[in-house]
This record gives sequence, structure tokens and C-alpha cells, in this order.
Amino acid sequence: MGQIHLTPGTTFDITDGSIVFLSEQSGYYYTLDQCQTCLFLALLLTDTLEQAAQAAKEDIDADETTIITTCEALCSQLESYGLIQRGETPVIVDKECRVDQNHTALFSSYRPAVSQPLWYQQSIPWEFFQTGSTSLSPLPSISWHSRLSALFQAASLLILFRRTQRMQWLPLIKQRLNELAIPNRTLSLEPENWQRLGRRELLWSQFLTRIFFPRGKCVPCSLGLCAYLLALGLPAQLVIGRAQFDSSDIFHAWVEIADRVINDDDVIRLGYTVLWRVPESFTQSQSLSQKKIRM
Repeated sequence: MGQIHLTPGTTFDITDGSIVFLSEQSGYYYTLDQCQTCLFLALLLTDTLEQAAQAAKEDIDADETTIITTCEALCSQLESYGLIQRGETPVIVDKECRVDQNHTALFSSYRPAVSQPLWYQQSIPWEFFQTGSTSLSPLPSISWHSRLSALFQAASLLILFRRTQRMQWLPLIKQRLNELAIPNRTLSLEPENWQRLGRRELLWSQFLTRIFFPRGKCVPCSLGLCAYLLALGLPAQLVIGRAQFDSSDIFHAWVEIADRVINDDDVIRLGYTVLWRVPESFTQSQSLSQKKIRM
């Protein structure tokens, strides 16, 4: 069944009664309106133009001759774009498209709308999925000298943790993190930009942590990240919480900047009671900054 079929690498989707074609070969997408969508589906599910016209007459207010002429023109146009081929190869259609009975077909416009290439359309920054905004201010660049210096500070702290993790490591780690937390060296940015910059720099610290802890769990990963971000001038805090539910991991560690989790999902805080937060010097200043922004 079917007098036309899709060319290899071409797919389509129907949303709100309108078809969108995606061509992998050209990198373009094409759209059909509701009337064109109805004709296209009729062509897919029938063997001749006459049968397609009979099927389409249920939804389109036009005579059979006009519908046949329009179907032929639509097929030629789609074929010229390399979206379909004429033949008897069956096509499975698992979606239904119905056009409003009061819809009047405008057969003078049967050409699909050509859009820009996909690489041009996909201009939304990846940070949109974290911030929910597409208009983001530019962030300051981090020099390699600053980045290497921060990695050195993080490596020193990870070595200290590796040597003392079976002893009383909390006081030593707390002391070192407080030494790195120098308020006067904190970058002059809005809290949201602190968080964005912290997420961008997360990968470097994770590479470093894997050198010392190939199976690094939450504590060394968060510890290395916190030290790295503090050395860069970001007001990061290492947080350790206790699970409020039955779990094999009673405790969990993560990093926060301005009351937002950087290396985990933000909802993680709902399931844990915070027991330890270092450095404490940033807690009050971050709260004041957030109040100013909300006002």
C-alpha cells in the first residue's frame, strides 16, 4: 500500500495537525500546513491519486479534480526536495491527522516552508536547561595561570584528605577551606553568574579528582571542587548532609554557591539534613546578596 514513501534518512512528525519533515542528508526541516498534511497522509495510505482524493474529500471542501491536481503538485514538490520517492514501498503511519470540517483549502500555496539549517536553528545555550533563560550575560574568562593555581590548591587538599581520611580529617579540611575563603578575593559577580561559572569549571576539578580517587565518591569529588572554586575566587561551600530516608548512603556531600547546588541536582537538599557547611564565612554574605536581588 502507498504510492509514495519517504527517502532514506527522512523522518516526519505530526503535531497539532501539521507535519514537520526532517532530512538528515540536507540538514533542513520542512513544514506542511493542515491541508497539505491531510493530502500527504492520504497519499501515503492509498495506491492511486483517485483514491487519495476520495479519502481527502472527507476533510477538504473541494472537488475531486482540484484535489488530484494539488496532490500531484505536492508530490512533485516534496520529491524535488528529496523527501519522498514514488513507488510501492509500504510506509507505516502510526499517527492520525484530522482537519477541521470547516477548513477551506487554499491550493495556491502548496510549497513547504524551508527553514534554516539545523545548526543555525539550535542557537539556545546549554545553560538554558539550568537557568531557564536564553539571555545570559557573558562570564569573565579564567586565565590558565589562575586555573593551574586553583588546581594546585585542590590537589594539595585532596592529598591531605587521602592521607587523613581514616583519621580526624574534618578539622584539617575545615581549616584549609577557611584559609582559601578570602572574601576580598571573591569575584564581583551576581550570585547567578557565580553559579554559572562554577558549573563551567566543574569538569577541570573532576579530572583532577579522578587522578587521586579513580572511584571517587561524593566527598572527594565535592572537596576537590570546593577547593578549586574557592581558589578561583568563587564563594563555594562544602556541604555534608544526613539522609532523611532509608538509604545505603547515610551521608552525602555536595557543593553550593549562593544557596544553589553546583555538582548535583538542586532537589538533593530535600532529602538530607545539613550537618556540616564550610566555609561558614560565606553564608551570611550570600544571604544578603540574594535579598538585594530579590528586592
